[in-house]
Amino acid sequence: MKKHIPLFIISLFAVFVVGAYMVLNHESYNELATITTVDTPTPQLTEINNGIKQDVPIGLKAHKHIGGKFQIVTIKNGTNKIDLNNDGVMDTVFMSKRENGTSPHGYSIYNFSIYTPPLAVFSSDTNSYWHSVIVWKGYKDSKDDNALYYNVLTTTEGADGFLEDIRLIKGQNQKPILVIARKDFGDSYADSQVVRFHFYDLVENTDGEDLSSNYSYKYRDTAVATSKYTDVNEAMDKELANKY
Repeated sequence: MKKHIPLFIISLFAVFVVGAYMVLNHESYNELATITTVDTPTPQLTEINNGIKQDVPIGLKAHKHIGGKFQIVTIKNGTNKIDLNNDGVMDTVFMSKRENGTSPHGYSIYNFSIYTPPLAVFSSDTNSYWHSVIVWKGYKDSKDDNALYYNVLTTTEGADGFLEDIRLIKGQNQKPILVIARKDFGDSYADSQVVRFHFYDLVENTDGEDLSSNYSYKYRDTAVATSKYTDVNEAMDKELANKY
């Protein structure tokens, strides 16, 4: 008389085999946080200051919330070795201090440079050299604002806080994103005002765009801090992670 193996034992054995196969063939990875895209309210609002209506910057784009995790890239006075274009070669952000001759709070200057061969659209040279990276502003502070781009970036500092400063933020396997935080002067440096976070992406000038360097930061969009601040650095410390 033949003995039959109970059905439940066969089922358990099948589950064991499938489970073992999945374990042996599973690729190890770090799961990224779920990224959702949500339109935030447009930053083009009208503000009131001393009873006078003031137009906010013209041409701002409402920020699309990314929600991904990122690291703050540290920038200190002097030469900072940072891979700006994610090619495995260290580039530089040179930060220097500029005194104004009248008070202890001058301002800082940021100069971005990328070490790489020239783009093929401009040259067949394969030798690497330092390329200056410009920043296309992307909006107007007023209808009379004619600034198209910046060769360098600067802080705007006062005794009570910063009106303007920058951050470089980097997600996993991404090129660092430039963030310029700015607020209006108001009645004084100590006046709490709306802070805007302007986001910029590094791009290559593969189309041979006029006036552009081989590499430049292009304006993406703008997020607005929920609270008002006297110092944009405080705003970035408290709100940038949630606003990005």
